[in-house]
Amino acid sequence: MTDPWRKWRRVFVAATMIETSRLTAAQRGAYERLCDDYWCNGPPPNEDIVLARIVMMHIGDWRRMKEPVLALFRIEAAKLRHARLDQDLGDAEARYLKAQRAAQAKHAPGKRQAQPQAEPEQVVEQTTSRARAEPEQSPSMCSDPATSALAVRSVPSEQGPPLPPLQGGEQTDALPPKRRRARPRTGAPDALLISEGMRAWFRRKYGTACEPALEAQTEAMLDYHRSRGTLLADWEAGWRNWITNWTTDFGKRAPPGNGRPAGAATPPRSTVFDGVPTIRGEDLP
Repeated sequence: MTDPWRKWRRVFVAATMIETSRLTAAQRGAYERLCDDYWCNGPPPNEDIVLARIVMMHIGDWRRMKEPVLALFRIEAAKLRHARLDQDLGDAEARYLKAQRAAQAKHAPGKRQAQPQAEPEQVVEQTTSRARAEPEQSPSMCSDPATSALAVRSVPSEQGPPLPPLQGGEQTDALPPKRRRARPRTGAPDALLISEGMRAWFRRKYGTACEPALEAQTEAMLDYHRSRGTLLADWEAGWRNWITNWTTDFGKRAPPGNGRPAGAATPPRSTVFDGVPTIRGEDLP
Protein backbone atom coordinates (compact mmCIF):
# COMPACT_ATOMS: atom_id res chain seq x y z
CA MET A 1 0.00 0.00 0.00
CA THR A 2 2.05 2.91 -1.34
CA ASP A 3 -0.71 5.36 -2.26
CA PRO A 4 -1.66 7.58 0.70
CA TRP A 5 -5.32 7.72 -0.30
CA ARG A 6 -5.59 3.96 0.28
CA LYS A 7 -5.15 4.29 4.04
CA TRP A 8 -8.90 4.39 4.67
CA ARG A 9 -12.05 3.79 2.68
CA ARG A 10 -15.72 4.50 2.96
CA VAL A 11 -18.07 1.55 3.39
CA PHE A 12 -21.58 1.85 1.97
CA VAL A 13 -23.53 -0.36 4.33
CA ALA A 14 -26.76 -0.44 2.33
CA ALA A 15 -25.01 -1.39 -0.92
CA THR A 16 -22.92 -4.04 0.83
CA MET A 17 -25.98 -5.56 2.52
CA ILE A 18 -27.83 -5.76 -0.81
CA GLU A 19 -24.85 -7.39 -2.53
CA THR A 20 -24.24 -9.99 0.19
CA SER A 21 -27.82 -10.78 1.22
CA ARG A 22 -27.62 -14.28 -0.36
CA LEU A 23 -24.20 -15.20 1.04
CA THR A 24 -23.44 -17.34 4.07
CA ALA A 25 -21.43 -16.01 6.99
CA ALA A 26 -18.24 -17.59 5.68
CA GLN A 27 -18.84 -16.25 2.18
CA ARG A 28 -19.57 -12.77 3.56
CA GLY A 29 -16.30 -12.80 5.48
CA ALA A 30 -14.40 -13.95 2.37
CA TYR A 31 -16.01 -11.15 0.35
CA GLU A 32 -14.98 -8.53 2.92
CA ARG A 33 -11.40 -9.85 2.92
CA LEU A 34 -11.26 -9.64 -0.87
CA CYS A 35 -12.58 -6.05 -0.83
CA ASP A 36 -10.00 -4.99 1.77
CA ASP A 37 -7.17 -6.53 -0.22
CA TYR A 38 -8.55 -4.95 -3.41
CA TRP A 39 -8.46 -1.51 -1.79
CA CYS A 40 -4.97 -1.86 -0.35
CA ASN A 41 -3.14 -3.77 -3.09
CA GLY A 42 -5.27 -3.43 -6.21
CA PRO A 43 -7.18 -6.09 -8.14
CA PRO A 44 -6.07 -9.59 -7.06
CA PRO A 45 -5.27 -12.27 -9.65
CA ASN A 46 -7.91 -14.86 -10.41
CA GLU A 47 -5.90 -17.73 -8.95
CA ASP A 48 -7.37 -20.04 -6.31
CA ILE A 49 -4.15 -20.35 -4.34
CA VAL A 50 -3.78 -16.57 -4.05
CA LEU A 51 -7.45 -15.96 -3.28
CA ALA A 52 -7.46 -18.73 -0.66
CA ARG A 53 -4.58 -17.01 1.11
CA ILE A 54 -6.37 -13.66 0.99
CA VAL A 55 -9.55 -15.04 2.54
CA MET A 56 -7.48 -17.16 4.96
CA MET A 57 -9.07 -20.48 4.03
CA HIS A 58 -7.90 -23.92 2.97
CA ILE A 59 -7.83 -24.08 -0.81
CA GLY A 60 -10.33 -26.94 -0.80
CA ASP A 61 -12.82 -24.97 1.30
CA TRP A 62 -12.33 -21.94 -0.93
CA ARG A 63 -13.02 -23.90 -4.12
CA ARG A 64 -16.27 -25.29 -2.66
CA MET A 65 -17.67 -21.84 -1.72
CA LYS A 66 -16.05 -19.43 -4.19
CA GLU A 67 -18.78 -19.30 -6.86
CA PRO A 68 -21.26 -16.89 -5.10
CA VAL A 69 -18.35 -14.68 -3.95
CA LEU A 70 -16.67 -14.40 -7.36
CA ALA A 71 -20.06 -13.61 -8.90
CA LEU A 72 -19.83 -10.17 -7.25
CA PHE A 73 -16.64 -9.42 -9.23
CA ARG A 74 -15.87 -9.45 -12.94
CA ILE A 75 -12.84 -11.06 -14.56
CA GLU A 76 -10.65 -8.79 -16.71
CA ALA A 77 -7.15 -9.72 -17.83
CA ALA A 78 -7.04 -12.62 -15.37
CA LYS A 79 -7.79 -10.29 -12.45
CA LEU A 80 -10.84 -9.60 -10.33
CA ARG A 81 -12.43 -6.19 -10.91
CA HIS A 82 -15.11 -4.41 -8.83
CA ALA A 83 -16.91 -1.41 -10.32
CA ARG A 84 -17.84 0.30 -7.05
CA LEU A 85 -14.37 -0.10 -5.55
CA ASP A 86 -12.78 1.27 -8.71
CA GLN A 87 -15.01 4.34 -8.52
CA ASP A 88 -14.28 4.85 -4.81
CA LEU A 89 -10.55 4.59 -5.45
CA GLY A 90 -10.76 7.21 -8.17
CA ASP A 91 -12.74 9.57 -5.94
CA ALA A 92 -10.31 9.12 -3.04
CA GLU A 93 -7.32 9.85 -5.26
CA ALA A 94 -8.98 12.98 -6.66
CA ARG A 95 -9.81 14.32 -3.19
CA TYR A 96 -6.28 13.67 -1.95
CA LEU A 97 -4.61 15.39 -4.92
CA LYS A 98 -6.96 18.37 -4.65
CA ALA A 99 -6.15 18.84 -0.96
CA GLN A 100 -2.45 18.44 -1.67
CA ARG A 101 -2.48 21.12 -4.36
CA ALA A 102 -4.40 23.49 -2.09
CA ALA A 103 -1.89 23.00 0.73
CA GLN A 104 1.07 23.54 -1.58
CA ALA A 105 -0.46 26.73 -2.95
CA LYS A 106 -1.21 28.02 0.54
CA HIS A 107 2.30 27.43 1.88
CA ALA A 108 4.23 28.19 -1.29
CA PRO A 109 7.31 30.42 -0.77
CA GLY A 110 6.64 34.08 -1.53
CA LYS A 111 2.87 33.64 -1.17
CA ARG A 112 2.67 36.27 1.55
CA GLN A 113 4.65 39.25 0.34
CA ALA A 114 4.72 42.56 2.09
CA GLN A 115 2.59 45.22 0.47
CA PRO A 116 4.65 47.98 -1.16
CA GLN A 117 4.84 51.02 1.05
CA ALA A 118 3.66 54.33 -0.35
CA GLU A 119 6.10 57.18 -0.83
CA PRO A 120 6.08 59.96 1.81
CA GLU A 121 4.73 62.45 -0.75
CA GLN A 122 1.80 60.15 -1.50
CA VAL A 123 1.02 59.73 2.22
CA VAL A 124 0.96 63.51 2.73
CA GLU A 125 -1.27 63.97 -0.29
CA GLN A 126 -3.72 61.27 0.86
CA THR A 127 -3.91 62.77 4.36
CA THR A 128 -4.56 66.25 2.97
CA SER A 129 -7.33 65.03 0.66
CA ARG A 130 -8.95 63.09 3.52
CA ALA A 131 -8.86 66.18 5.74
CA ARG A 132 -10.56 68.26 3.05
CA ALA A 133 -13.25 65.65 2.52
CA GLU A 134 -13.94 65.42 6.30
CA PRO A 135 -14.04 68.96 7.75
CA GLU A 136 -15.38 67.73 11.12
CA GLN A 137 -12.40 65.78 12.44
CA SER A 138 -12.48 63.34 15.28
CA PRO A 139 -10.95 64.48 18.61
CA SER A 140 -7.83 62.40 18.00
CA MET A 141 -7.06 64.30 14.73
CA CYS A 142 -7.16 67.84 16.11
CA SER A 143 -4.26 70.04 15.09
CA ASP A 144 -3.62 71.29 18.63
CA PRO A 145 -2.10 68.50 20.81
CA ALA A 146 -3.44 70.00 24.04
CA THR A 147 -6.96 70.35 22.59
CA SER A 148 -6.75 66.81 21.22
CA ALA A 149 -5.78 65.42 24.63
CA LEU A 150 -8.63 67.31 26.35
CA ALA A 151 -11.14 66.04 23.80
CA VAL A 152 -9.97 62.46 24.13
CA ARG A 153 -10.14 62.54 27.93
CA SER A 154 -13.66 64.02 27.85
CA VAL A 155 -15.12 61.15 25.80
CA PRO A 156 -17.34 59.04 28.10
CA SER A 157 -16.20 55.51 28.72
CA GLU A 158 -18.35 52.40 28.96
CA GLN A 159 -16.61 51.42 32.19
CA GLY A 160 -17.36 54.55 34.20
CA PRO A 161 -17.74 58.35 34.22
CA PRO A 162 -15.55 60.47 31.89
CA LEU A 163 -12.01 61.16 33.06
CA PRO A 164 -11.14 64.70 34.17
CA PRO A 165 -9.23 66.96 31.76
CA LEU A 166 -5.47 66.62 31.72
CA GLN A 167 -3.36 68.94 33.79
CA GLY A 168 -0.05 70.35 32.76
CA GLY A 169 2.57 67.66 32.14
CA GLU A 170 0.12 64.73 32.63
CA GLN A 171 0.32 61.84 30.15
CA THR A 172 -2.63 61.11 27.89
CA ASP A 173 -2.44 57.31 28.21
CA ALA A 174 -3.00 57.21 31.97
CA LEU A 175 -5.20 54.29 33.00
CA PRO A 176 -8.09 54.54 35.48
CA PRO A 177 -7.31 53.31 38.99
CA LYS A 178 -7.69 49.59 39.56
CA ARG A 179 -10.49 48.20 41.66
CA ARG A 180 -9.75 47.42 45.25
CA ARG A 181 -9.52 43.75 45.98
CA ALA A 182 -12.32 42.25 48.01
CA ARG A 183 -11.47 41.41 51.59
CA PRO A 184 -10.78 37.71 52.13
CA ARG A 185 -13.45 35.73 53.93
CA THR A 186 -12.54 33.95 57.15
CA GLY A 187 -14.23 31.54 59.50
CA ALA A 188 -15.68 32.38 62.87
CA PRO A 189 -12.97 33.61 65.30
CA ASP A 190 -12.33 31.95 68.63
CA ALA A 191 -13.62 35.04 70.42
CA LEU A 192 -15.16 38.32 69.34
CA LEU A 193 -14.43 41.24 71.65
CA ILE A 194 -17.36 43.62 71.98
CA SER A 195 -15.71 46.99 71.52
CA GLU A 196 -16.96 50.28 72.91
CA GLY A 197 -18.07 51.29 69.44
CA MET A 198 -20.22 48.17 69.15
CA ARG A 199 -21.80 48.84 72.55
CA ALA A 200 -22.44 52.47 71.58
CA TRP A 201 -24.17 51.29 68.42
CA PHE A 202 -26.40 48.94 70.46
CA ARG A 203 -27.30 51.65 73.01
CA ARG A 204 -28.12 54.10 70.22
CA LYS A 205 -30.52 51.65 68.55
CA TYR A 206 -31.97 49.58 71.40
CA GLY A 207 -31.14 51.27 74.68
CA THR A 208 -29.43 49.66 77.69
CA ALA A 209 -32.07 47.20 78.88
CA CYS A 210 -30.70 44.16 77.05
CA GLU A 211 -27.04 45.14 77.00
CA PRO A 212 -26.03 42.53 79.61
CA ALA A 213 -27.09 39.77 77.19
CA LEU A 214 -24.69 40.87 74.45
CA GLU A 215 -21.91 38.49 75.56
CA ALA A 216 -24.28 35.50 75.52
CA GLN A 217 -25.64 36.45 72.11
CA THR A 218 -22.11 36.90 70.77
CA GLU A 219 -21.17 33.39 71.89
CA ALA A 220 -24.40 32.02 70.39
CA MET A 221 -23.61 33.74 67.09
CA LEU A 222 -20.07 32.30 66.96
CA ASP A 223 -21.28 28.78 67.82
CA TYR A 224 -23.96 28.98 65.14
CA HIS A 225 -21.55 30.06 62.41
CA ARG A 226 -18.89 27.54 63.51
CA SER A 227 -21.43 24.73 63.17
CA ARG A 228 -22.29 25.86 59.64
CA GLY A 229 -18.77 26.71 58.52
CA THR A 230 -19.74 30.26 57.60
CA LEU A 231 -17.13 32.50 55.97
CA LEU A 232 -17.51 36.25 56.36
CA ALA A 233 -15.39 39.19 55.31
CA ASP A 234 -16.44 41.40 58.26
CA TRP A 235 -17.41 39.67 61.51
CA GLU A 236 -18.30 42.95 63.22
CA ALA A 237 -20.91 43.61 60.53
CA GLY A 238 -22.09 40.02 60.96
CA TRP A 239 -22.42 40.65 64.70
CA ARG A 240 -24.58 43.73 64.08
CA ASN A 241 -26.76 41.71 61.71
CA TRP A 242 -27.14 38.96 64.34
CA ILE A 243 -28.10 41.44 67.08
CA THR A 244 -30.64 43.11 64.77
CA ASN A 245 -32.25 39.75 63.99
CA TRP A 246 -32.18 38.80 67.67
CA THR A 247 -34.02 41.96 68.75
CA THR A 248 -36.65 41.61 66.01
CA ASP A 249 -37.44 37.88 66.48
CA PHE A 250 -41.13 37.19 67.12
CA GLY A 251 -41.94 40.87 66.53
CA LYS A 252 -40.05 42.02 69.68
CA ARG A 253 -37.44 44.72 69.93
CA ALA A 254 -35.34 45.38 73.00
CA PRO A 255 -37.87 47.24 75.18
CA PRO A 256 -36.84 49.98 77.57
CA GLY A 257 -36.72 49.17 81.28
CA ASN A 258 -36.11 45.67 82.63
CA GLY A 259 -36.99 43.98 79.35
CA ARG A 260 -40.77 44.76 79.70
CA PRO A 261 -42.85 47.07 77.54
CA ALA A 262 -43.37 50.54 78.91
CA GLY A 263 -46.33 50.73 81.30
CA ALA A 264 -46.59 46.97 81.80
CA ALA A 265 -47.43 45.81 85.34
CA THR A 266 -44.82 43.96 87.33
CA PRO A 267 -45.78 40.25 87.51
CA PRO A 268 -46.41 38.92 91.01
CA ARG A 269 -43.53 37.18 92.70
CA SER A 270 -43.95 33.42 92.99
CA THR A 271 -44.03 32.00 96.54
CA VAL A 272 -43.61 28.37 95.58
CA PHE A 273 -40.01 28.19 96.77
CA ASP A 274 -40.43 30.35 99.90
CA GLY A 275 -38.93 28.65 102.92
CA VAL A 276 -36.81 26.21 100.86
CA PRO A 277 -33.26 26.35 102.23
CA THR A 278 -30.55 27.36 99.78
CA ILE A 279 -28.01 24.61 99.07
CA ARG A 280 -24.46 25.90 98.76
CA GLY A 281 -21.48 24.15 97.24
CA GLU A 282 -19.72 23.64 100.55
CA ASP A 283 -22.78 21.92 102.00
CA LEU A 284 -22.54 19.06 99.47
CA PRO A 285 -20.87 15.83 100.72
